[in-house]
Amino acid sequence: MRRPLIIRSYGAAAKKEGSSVAVFLNGKKVRVPLGVIDFVVAFPGVELSANLIKFLSKNNRCIFFVNAFLKPVAWVNPWELESSFVSLKKCQFLLFDEERLWLTKELLKRKVKIAREQFPQLKESLKAVAESLKGTESIQQLHSADGRIGKLIYGELSKEIKPPFSFKERSYYPPKDPVNAVLSFTFSLLTKLLVCALLSKGLEPFLGFFHERRGSHPALASDLIELSRPKAVKFVGELFAGEFFKPSDFKETNGGITIEKEAVERIMTLLFNLEVKESLVEPSLSFLNWLTKWLRDKCST
Repeated sequence: MRRPLIIRSYGAAAKKEGSSVAVFLNGKKVRVPLGVIDFVVAFPGVELSANLIKFLSKNNRCIFFVNAFLKPVAWVNPWELESSFVSLKKCQFLLFDEERLWLTKELLKRKVKIAREQFPQLKESLKAVAESLKGTESIQQLHSADGRIGKLIYGELSKEIKPPFSFKERSYYPPKDPVNAVLSFTFSLLTKLLVCALLSKGLEPFLGFFHERRGSHPALASDLIELSRPKAVKFVGELFAGEFFKPSDFKETNGGITIEKEAVERIMTLLFNLEVKESLVEPSLSFLNWLTKWLRDKCST
């Protein structure tokens, strides 16, 4: 499976070398073959040569320029992809309610499978959730099933967190403890990466089939992130268990917990230097590839 090429280091420069992208930083060079690249993400302070931009566009690779926290601020879509993007968006907008229900069931079946791989001790409990999906007849019922999955995996996470940290339950805005702060930050980064992935496939990030759009909330990216949550929860648990964090990495502000800048940098460096097979976002990208093909087939019928 092709993967995103994320160039994050300030001062890095990238240019075309043959059929590869060559990235230069501090006198070192890394070459990435075009064939393994799905799309390119460039952080602030990264320079892409004009020839590289032309090369990527000619070969139907989208380029995203993002801010320091991975939010897209500008992107380059290859001209040849635009016509196919229009037809995919049309199919996405014209989904029937029964198709949305079916897609959500497929999403949650895969999420259960991934959760069982990450938390084998939950095998029987998750099997019961999988069985319950068969009889569901509404998105509301599927939200309840998804809630049970979350309760199970967060319950396991609570057992892994040891002093000086603790975790009792998921809290959101604002996070009430360091574990919740890292969970929210990790999910936020992965969701923003999925927004880039969706745009690169020609899909509308704000039109989901499971979650509903609220303001500027990218509902379809939220749909896809569900598949990466089990791996991300396991990942965060391992960070705390491995003493990756210390209490001074966090501070209390406005009734919640925020992550100090140095710890934020360590998290982002770790997230974006994982091997492909260990990528937290890989389950979501796999489903996106399947969804894109499904929509394309639907468009052609």
